[in-house]
Amino acid sequence: MVRSVLNREREVVRFKIDKKGAKKVRRGNLVAAKDGTILGVVTSSVVAGNVQIGLALIKRGQVKDGDPLLLSVAHETLDINYGDARKVGNIGQDLATEEGVVLPRFPPRTDGKTTWH
Repeated sequence: MVRSVLNREREVVRFKIDKKGAKKVRRGNLVAAKDGTILGVVTSSVVAGNVQIGLALIKRGQVKDGDPLLLSVAHETLDINYGDARKVGNIGQDLATEEGVVLPRFPPRTDGKTTWH
């Protein structure tokens, strides 16, 4: 069991989009590094006021807390754009994205209260 944990290829990361009016990120949307290289997919997200918080399953060791991310938001053309992007391994300029940032996996506790974003 320990060996399987140490040899896993993917990890769950928490992200935030802190932009008023940002398009909603949904389960299955692509997650990419700032240069457009595809890292994985969104597993869940929620809107809390003007902030979106979500989880994504990505390649292990590719990002750390505070790193920028690109999250695709092209819902109406998923099959066409996602298929092309996955073949190339990069999110192209024709795929709508929102910028996000990697958060710590578990929110820090300060003064007995949990800070979620």
